[in-house]
Amino acid sequence: MGPSVHDVLKRYSEAGFSLGSGFRDLPDHIEVEMEFMHLLCEKELESQGEWSPWRRRQEEFVRLHLVPWVYHFADRVEQKSRSPFYKSAALLLREFVSTEAATQTGVDSLR
Repeated sequence: MGPSVHDVLKRYSEAGFSLGSGFRDLPDHIEVEMEFMHLLCEKELESQGEWSPWRRRQEEFVRLHLVPWVYHFADRVEQKSRSPFYKSAALLLREFVSTEAATQTGVDSLR
């Protein structure tokens, strides 16, 4: 539970996102981070504005908590998994993060 995890928990709290009482994994598990991104995307959609604080939160979260490691993770899943489902999920994850990162300023390299 280093600084990155504490920052993730702070961002979750600020956005009104909480982990279920039965959740026993780390708060920065990819499943949780993607659920958090889903929440931020929903909030942005509900705001109906071209730019909203929800979009800013998405951009920061992608830049700080996904771009640094997701590409390596997705590559490993694709290389090591024998399951077409997980290989496809890794591809979708990479594409989602790439698309999100590409819309931001300040993210020079996607890999």
